[in-house]
Amino acid sequence: VTGVQTCALPICADVGSESLAVTYTLADGVNGKASNYQLAGQNINGSITKRTLTMTGTSIGSREYDGTKFSGTVTVGTVGNTVGLEDLVITGAGSDFSSADVGSENLTVTYSLANGTTGKASNYQLGTQTVSGSITKRTLTMGGTTIQSREYDGTKLAGTVTVGTAGNLVSGENLTVTLNNVANFTSADVGSESLAVTYTLADGVNGKASNYQLAGQNINGSITKRTLTMSGTTIQSREYDGMTTA
Repeated sequence: VTGVQTCALPICADVGSESLAVTYTLADGVNGKASNYQLAGQNINGSITKRTLTMTGTSIGSREYDGTKFSGTVTVGTVGNTVGLEDLVITGAGSDFSSADVGSENLTVTYSLANGTTGKASNYQLGTQTVSGSITKRTLTMGGTTIQSREYDGTKLAGTVTVGTAGNLVSGENLTVTLNNVANFTSADVGSESLAVTYTLADGVNGKASNYQLAGQNINGSITKRTLTMSGTTIQSREYDGMTTA
């Protein structure tokens, strides 16, 4: 006994269940004649299940520390295993990081399918993937740092550095910013010069230094003329001669 499915397209091309008409053909057996029998057709339930897609090359963009656990932007890779020339619109969203601090972590990317020009999203499925994501250090700004002018003393050492105010901190966070190093003048002589200043970050009351970075700056510094003192100078007395010169 063999079965023949009769189903008119496109009714049963999409995912779903349907009662299908099945008819049978009889043929002689070893000791039975088909002509002596008849077998009516039947309606049998059949299903088309969702086609499982593949996905390669999905990435999660690194993002700067902002005090939240949100994933970076997901760039969806290349989908595979679609039928023929069918296409779909696929978007992806990453799970949250387990910590808001700087670092890398494997995140779960969940995809959403929407109808394309020629493909129906309801006919496909796409599982989640594990993709690496990173939170990078937040770059601080610095304003108001100064190098105090100093009097010439025969050395190339810079004057006293007063550290300015750090900017671009996440709201509510603070850090301790101190001087790491200031370059020497290239000459010990009087003049002005741009000197390299670098900073050290330390944890604040509610901010972690490891979540931030602060680049060095060039700050103008000056060596000023040294003021001399004078002692022992005299003017010799002279005899009156009617002139006003000494």
